[in-house]
Order: sequence, then structure tokens, then C-alpha cells
Amino acid sequence: MKAVITQYNEPSGLISVQTDRGFCVVRLQEDYDIDLGDILEGGFASKGNETVKNISQMEDILVEILETELTPFTADRMVRAG
Repeated sequence: MKAVITQYNEPSGLISVQTDRGFCVVRLQEDYDIDLGDILEGGFASKGNETVKNISQMEDILVEILETELTPFTADRMVRAG
């Protein structure tokens, strides 16, 4: 499944991504060079640790998927709160 990074809270490592099923909140497990609009590919359907491919940066990144199938408002609020 492909996803686009829509928001990034760098201090907390939280990002929101938009998939075809809604928005997900994800925590980066390491320090990665990511940008808003980067396209990720991986399994965003369920919670847990996942290695996804950042197609825009040509690298694999380790993330923890915290919440899936959120509204844009809920995802935005969670990422801002850190």
C-alpha cells in the first residue's frame, strides 16, 4: 500500500500518512531524512512494527504504526500533540 507523508513532528518522530483507507499515525524508530510529500510503500493496515520503503528517498525505514484508518483531523491532532 502506498502512503504520502502529510505531517511530521520531528521532536517526537511522529508522522501522519495518507493511504487509500484514510490516515495513519506512525512513529519513526530511527533518525531518517524524510520530507512532507514523500511517498512510502508498505503495510499500513494494522498496528505494529513495520519496515517500509521511502520511495522518494530510496531507503527502507523502520516505523511503528500506532493508529490506522483515521480522519485527517484526528491524525493531525495526534501528531501535533506528540
